[in-house]
Amino acid sequence: MMEVTQTLRSLMAYVQDADFWHWRLPHSRACSAGLAPLKLEYDAAKNPGVFDALADLVPEDLIEQGRAALEQEGRLIAAALDAAFRVDLGGAAGRAVGWGSCLVVHAEGDVVASGTRSALGNALAERSAAAGLRPIGVVAYHEAGWHGCESVKLSLRSLGGEDTTTVTQAHGGGGHRNASSHLVSCLVAVSEFEGWRSR
Repeated sequence: MMEVTQTLRSLMAYVQDADFWHWRLPHSRACSAGLAPLKLEYDAAKNPGVFDALADLVPEDLIEQGRAALEQEGRLIAAALDAAFRVDLGGAAGRAVGWGSCLVVHAEGDVVASGTRSALGNALAERSAAAGLRPIGVVAYHEAGWHGCESVKLSLRSLGGEDTTTVTQAHGGGGHRNASSHLVSCLVAVSEFEGWRSR
């Protein structure tokens, strides 16, 4: 049985802090960003070597690497936010049931990466709220391998008690109250999505 070192305890605490979205530990987001490229499976049943892998890491190095990654992510998000536009969620059908309006970004490239996409969605939700719109942010994007597919995948994030699933479930998706997305490819045609733009 391997020795549980202070380093391993520390890293497991960081993993748990991020997993529960508490972000209470010092430099927790940076450590999580530093761990992300390793794509570790934390279920020991599926990855028996996970504790050995963590024991070989240096938290301070991960935090430093994570800070650089977060700075780059911040630049990507800032650039994407400049291209945000207002939509009526669900277009005419959404207006009929009172889904309201929010901000959207049509994302490409590195912004589509899941971590950046989530952070961008949260930033859009905050900007929507500040603009007096429904506090929801939508990231529309094409996934890798979708070349030629005339549809977009939508990822929604919201603040507080705003429930995003009413929108995504109506379009074949799922998720939970504050974070949901389309789980099946090619559900919203580009032409339909363009009709969501506020006039």
